[in-house]
Amino acid sequence: MMEEIIIQQESPIIAVLRLNVDVIGYLVNSLSEDPSTKELIEKHSAFILELSDKITKSQRLDMKLVK
Repeated sequence: MMEEIIIQQESPIIAVLRLNVDVIGYLVNSLSEDPSTKELIEKHSAFILELSDKITKSQRLDMKLVK
């Protein structure tokens, strides 16, 4: 019996969000050691929201109005 290998490519937004969930998790864990990490978390969160918005908008550019 042969095993089937299915390769599923992630969308750019999913890949970015997955990576940055790990980054936020790391920063939150380091918060107990260094209270100034809170500022990094806030900056990184703002960056992720901005980047996610840009990726979402770039994916919508391929859509055209159909009459």
